[in-house]
Amino acid sequence: MLKRLIFVAFLPLLASCASLSEDACRQGDWASIGLRDGVNGQLESYINNHREACSEFGITPDVQTWLRYRAEGLKEYCTAENAYRIGRSGRDLNPVCEGNRDALRLANFYGQRYYEIESQIDDLEDMEDVILTRLATEFTGELTPEQVELQQFLLADLREIRRDIRRLERELRKYDDLP
Repeated sequence: MLKRLIFVAFLPLLASCASLSEDACRQGDWASIGLRDGVNGQLESYINNHREACSEFGITPDVQTWLRYRAEGLKEYCTAENAYRIGRSGRDLNPVCEGNRDALRLANFYGQRYYEIESQIDDLEDMEDVILTRLATEFTGELTPEQVELQQFLLADLREIRRDIRRLERELRKYDDLP
């Protein structure tokens, strides 16, 4: 089993634009390929990508083996923990899971919400850095009345940005784990 997991982990490195390389097609380990595709949440129609990639080499996929092991891989894909992890990367869960779909959708939503809030915080922190840089470089020495007014405007923006970051950080804590 460990050999199979190692192979599954490195199989994506073998592929280029096609779903499978010539070596993978010739090796014909449809159990490992199906398992990997299931773990990655590939749709059943994904076998057509393999069929097309391998047809160049005169090889036909073992669809039944691929389907059986894809179903095994889906057991790992279709967990609340994985749905949340996928959401935390900003992606939707593929519609391949049977059973407790509402719980999986909710877990994916929590992960996506975390991702969105974290992205908003990053954007605000970038804005904060820009303002701090401007304040440190543009407002030295004796300031004109216009510069003082602009400085005050930037300081007000900075306070608002910091307030927004704190608010988002509180909201982020709601989504930092599964529902």
